Parts: sequence; C-alpha cells; structure tokens
Amino acid sequence: MRKPKISVLGASNYDLVNYIRTYPKPGETIHGLKFHTSCGGKGANQAVMAAKLGAEVSLITKIGNDIFGKAMLKNLLDMGISNKHIYISEKTHSGIATIMVGEDGNNSIVVIPGACSEITDEEFAKAEKTIASSDIFICQLEIPLDINLKAMRTAAKNNVRTIFNPSPCPENIPSEMLSLCTLLCLNEIETEQLTGTQNPEKAAKELICKGPREILITLGTKGAFYFSENEKFFVAAEKVNAVDTTGAGDCFLGTFAYFYANGETASSAVKKACHAAALSVCSQGAQSSYPSAEEVKG
Repeated sequence: MRKPKISVLGASNYDLVNYIRTYPKPGETIHGLKFHTSCGGKGANQAVMAAKLGAEVSLITKIGNDIFGKAMLKNLLDMGISNKHIYISEKTHSGIATIMVGEDGNNSIVVIPGACSEITDEEFAKAEKTIASSDIFICQLEIPLDINLKAMRTAAKNNVRTIFNPSPCPENIPSEMLSLCTLLCLNEIETEQLTGTQNPEKAAKELICKGPREILITLGTKGAFYFSENEKFFVAAEKVNAVDTTGAGDCFLGTFAYFYANGETASSAVKKACHAAALSVCSQGAQSSYPSAEEVKG
C-alpha cells in the first residue's frame, strides 16, 4: 500500500486534563481524581493518526516558543510529521486546552488558541504548494476562519479532495466553505448547530444541498453515518469500556482520511475509522491513546 500525501491545517494544543467524579457547580471547589498532560489540538491529532497509519503528513500549524511548544514539536517530529510548516511564535504562548473528563469517559473542553490564532497570510502562502500537491487536505476551525477559507480555495483550484471538520462550530459558517469541501465530517452537536435537527439522514440531506459531495456524521457511542447522492450507510460503534473520549473524533477522522486517500471505499474507511476510535477511548489522553497501524489494520 502506497503512502498517501495528506496535508492538515489546524491547531496544535497542549492538553491539561483533569479526571473528575462530578462537574463542579459555579462557585464550587472539588477534588479531582488525577491529572494528565498530553499533546493535542484537532489538527495535530488528525495528523498524528494519519501518520501512525503510514501517511506522508504535512501539518500547517503554529506553536509558541515555550515548554509546551517544544514538547509538541518533539512529539510531531517523533511521529514522522514534516515540520516544514510548523511555525513558531516568539510573542504568544502555545495553544492550551483545559479538559475535564468524567467517570463515564465523556469530556468538556476549553481551548485557548494562543499562537494557533496567529497564522499569517505569509506563512499560509509558504504552504500552498504543499496543499496543492496533496491527495487529501483536512481543515477544522481552531485557527482563523479566513486562513481556512484561503486553504480550501487552494485545494479546490488544484482538484485536491478536502475534508472539512467544522469544529468548533461558529454560528455562521460561510456558505463558500461548505461548497468548497468534498466531504463534510461533523459530530452530533455540530450537526444540530448547522441544521437544527438531530436526525442524521435528514441533516445530511440538507447539508449536501449546500455543496459537499459527501457527509460523514459521527454519532459517539452509536457509530457513524455516511451519506452521498449515490450511497448511504450506518456503521455501528464497537462496544468498549470507555476511559477517556478525548480526541476520539480526531482519531476517527485521521483514520478515515488515510484509508480513503488510499482508494478504499467509503464503507471500508468508515469501518476502520470506527474501530480505531473505539480503541482510542480505552486509554487516557488524545494522541497518547491512539492505536498503532497494526492494531487498526489487523
């Protein structure tokens, strides 16, 4: 199997994870169970998972010149990800994500983007050739929207398939972004925010009219739903004892992108993505919980 070329534009954040029994009420102080740190950020997470499976990955991101940035850079290089477009800010701290994980494994996250919000037009311009030569381009919304839009235009101009993950989901996504993406991948909350419905098929039918050729909705413990003009299917999630769901959606997307870029059918790619995500929630952390290529490929 050849190495697909995948470029990812997105955030690299350092995760500060608190494991708790119950969520504190306003004004309340509680004791947590334990504390964990790891490398994260949607873009970096997706890039790491694709790289672990064997893709040639370029990550376009920005980190601070601090202990968090140094740790993230080392981790990305250790994963074999190109640092050609990993930019370093001398004036702003690295992106930080404060995460609370309940006993059921579900989480709540607050992201302070820091350097991730400072990717400049000049830095983006340096990465255009990388995007244009990719098999698949992936982007989310943890970095400035205008940079994402420029990148999507570059991908479309060069006939590069674009996977758009609209997270965090703003109140108003420019219609052009939806029309430029090849595949729209979103979770249940984002689906409802964009369509007002929790019904995956109804939402997918509405979203596909706005431009994407394919819709992929992740449904947490239920699985995932895929929809296009020619095909629709549901893949049930594997039953596991979840410890920490942090980064599971990114694990799913990075896995899907790898197999889809390699020419596998949507059905096969989604099944493998569901398997990888199920394995990831059985361990703590985001990238640190991601399965190996051997575990995913069997």
